[in-house]
Amino acid sequence: MIHMAKIRCAVVGIGNCFSGLVQGIEYYRQNPGTDITGVMHPVVGGHSIHDLEFVCGFDVGENKIGKPINEAIYESPNMVNWIPKDKMPKSQGRVHETPALDGVGIWVENKIKPIESNKSVEELKKGILQILKETKAEVLVSYLPVGSEKATKFWAQVCLDARVAFVNCMPSFIASDPEWAKKFVKENIPIIGDDIKGQVGATIVHRTLAKLCDDRAKRRIPVHPPGRQHHRGGQPAILPGPRLYCGLGRTLHQGHPLHAGSVHGGCDETLHGAKGR
Repeated sequence: MIHMAKIRCAVVGIGNCFSGLVQGIEYYRQNPGTDITGVMHPVVGGHSIHDLEFVCGFDVGENKIGKPINEAIYESPNMVNWIPKDKMPKSQGRVHETPALDGVGIWVENKIKPIESNKSVEELKKGILQILKETKAEVLVSYLPVGSEKATKFWAQVCLDARVAFVNCMPSFIASDPEWAKKFVKENIPIIGDDIKGQVGATIVHRTLAKLCDDRAKRRIPVHPPGRQHHRGGQPAILPGPRLYCGLGRTLHQGHPLHAGSVHGGCDETLHGAKGR
């Protein structure tokens, strides 16, 4: 059996989604005979989920900064608790401060207390680049909250400066933006995005029903604005419970994946490969 080298990952946004990822990986490590469900491609390029090593993290939450990743993922307002905290292996990676460029959303301001920083954005960026270098991070995964337009661009530029691959898990145009895509191609740095979807979430259900209408030659009623969905519960990005997800960024970005695969057009996620990487 060939043992693949670990993929050293940094992550920005130590929230519920990332906590679920880490705990999910640990669950299958502790239960090796269990079929891996919820992962569409268990092995990619010879690497499995067990080859991911999270070497550092970044967040704005006062209760997460400075703590090891294995502790920070359980801090409020995170709710995932698949692996008891005392059963989660200790991590060498720690959570560091990142600038809150877009502020804290009105729906979560009573849930998240940002650290009161006396550092400028440039000072924080300099420190971030040093941390990425010291931890030898190869890939940075963005789990920033929806609407973090400024922060997403900040981290995209950080990846270019640090020569670190970028996985954009939130709906902000980076990989699918021609100008940003050119920058990554020019520097020969991989980028994957934009956005991720739940395995059985509102987006895929909407898309499946839309395709069913196409297959049955039925005319679909247009949705205005495109991609409007009702969310009930879930991660802090859709607080407080039942409400329309009316963030402009999310509405515009979700409009495309909802209709991907439809005869009426749409777009899927974008991958810009880098030669030799």
